[in-house]
Amino acid sequence: MATRRDLKTFGLGFSAAVLVGSMWPGVKDGMRPVTKAVLRGLMVASDKVRTLSAEFQTEMEDLVAEVQFEKVQHSNDTYHTDPKEEGRSVDDTGYPS
Repeated sequence: MATRRDLKTFGLGFSAAVLVGSMWPGVKDGMRPVTKAVLRGLMVASDKVRTLSAEFQTEMEDLVAEVQFEKVQHSNDTYHTDPKEEGRSVDDTGYPS
């Protein structure tokens, strides 16, 4: 069974719904430019984030490629080291003795 408080709450909610419903055309027309401006701003922000993300991705790909190149270069350097640099003796032909 509905209490007096429940009926009062229902009445307030129903009244608010009727009031908003009767004002809705005016509110809707007034909110349209605001909504469009907000959406326009969100689209601009989205484009900026997309651009920054693409630039960041490019930078990271460049860094990864550079590190991979240095890794390969370093592994080649250690594989083909000069015996003189390692402190080993070398004969006249340049080969370790």
